[in-house]
Amino acid sequence: MSTSFFSWSSYRGLLMDILVPNEQHVSVTDIDLTLIKEKGYTTILLDVDNTVVSRHQRNLSLGHLNWIEKCKSLGFRVIILSNNRSKKRIHRICEQCQCIGYYLACKPFVYSARYALRMAGVHPKKAVVIGDQVFTDIILGRWLRAYTVLVDPIDTRLSFIKRIQFQFERFCLKVLEK
Repeated sequence: MSTSFFSWSSYRGLLMDILVPNEQHVSVTDIDLTLIKEKGYTTILLDVDNTVVSRHQRNLSLGHLNWIEKCKSLGFRVIILSNNRSKKRIHRICEQCQCIGYYLACKPFVYSARYALRMAGVHPKKAVVIGDQVFTDIILGRWLRAYTVLVDPIDTRLSFIKRIQFQFERFCLKVLEK
């Protein structure tokens, strides 16, 4: 009879701590910002591509611009944090929503996020990470000990690799949440 140091339940618990977001929504516009504000969060680290704009769009939609303005009017500081390598694209998005932002953030590694929060004078536990990918946005937020919100990708026309990643992420969440 073999005894294992870890059981499935301990692995499951570890994976849930890393992969399962605090909230899941279809779109950022479905997030109850008032409730999050009441919980004491002050800053939103917001992903760009497929969270508030599709990869094929150059500009934010009016709906997403209004949502970002609503975040600001509720007192949230909004910081764009993207893995996109195009400085020009992220700069354009930041200008549109009048937010500071960082490109090539290397999510899920926490260095860029911690730098952005330190520059803003915000403790990571007061931050909310919002994005469309578990393996980048949610893991980043969980490692920061921030509040995490997963949204569905805006554009469902994903590349082959991204489609496999998306399906695998959702499969993992389904298994873990049972």
